[in-house]
Amino acid sequence: TMAFFSRNVRTIRTIPRPTMRLFSQFDGDTADIYESLFVQHMHPNGPWRGMLNEVCKVLPDGKGTVLDIASGPGEPACLIAGALPQTSVISSDFSEDMVAKATLRSQDLGNVSCQVVDAQDLSRFKDNSLDVVTCCYGFMFCPDPLKALQEVYRVLKPGGSLITTYWFQLVSMDLCKEIMITVVGGKDNLPPPSINPMSLAKPNYTENLLQQAGFDLKKVSISEDSYPFDLGNDEDRTFLAGVLPIYASLQEMDNNGKRPKGEVIQIAKDSFYSQVKKLNFVQEDGSVIIEGNTFKMAVATK
Repeated sequence: TMAFFSRNVRTIRTIPRPTMRLFSQFDGDTADIYESLFVQHMHPNGPWRGMLNEVCKVLPDGKGTVLDIASGPGEPACLIAGALPQTSVISSDFSEDMVAKATLRSQDLGNVSCQVVDAQDLSRFKDNSLDVVTCCYGFMFCPDPLKALQEVYRVLKPGGSLITTYWFQLVSMDLCKEIMITVVGGKDNLPPPSINPMSLAKPNYTENLLQQAGFDLKKVSISEDSYPFDLGNDEDRTFLAGVLPIYASLQEMDNNGKRPKGEVIQIAKDSFYSQVKKLNFVQEDGSVIIEGNTFKMAVATK
């Protein structure tokens, strides 16, 4: 095992306000809910194991440096670090709360460094310095995903690879849209989702971004898979997990004084449970399992 890596948790103070507003939605209680959701990605058909397999292909001798962008509470950074103990792994995220969780998650791993990093600003990393960059469901939340991908291309060594995943079909987004229609009372003037996990799902959009960032599409491969989300059977936490992309908007509507406090959240909650029951997502024990979530994984070599 490599010498112990110092855990460097630093805050970037020069981040643009719109970016701060977006990523603040992954702090506090939302960070706890996200952590419970993100372990779903360990599913046999989920992204983490596939990403690890691709990292092993790039690093056949098990040695190198991997930057994991948007690690959240520390994955797939910790999975990679545990499987490849001679590889230096940097677990990074924009959210301080997420980095704190990643630091706890990685405390028994001697080859992980946890850092607060803006995916659109990798200036602390030199040109051509990293063997692999991984990012599981992260670029879709960047205000400027092209800038983030350009930064990745810059820091990768020639022959190094970006391994990233993004949503292609997310059933919860359809649920969220129906909930907002119910809350607002129609399809007109629907507020946009607080966060949009589907921002990279348009046909060929991600491939075009990769090409604009500098990658040769002849060296880009894309695969696809699906897996379920088990949201549990705690009524409140299950609801929050199911409406996470629109929860900030629901809170804003609930607090604007136009309706009695709590009414918007209750309408949304009733709508959520009505839909999941109609779709047969509610199990005998009361837990909610959402099927049909499809992602794509892109492997792009510099």
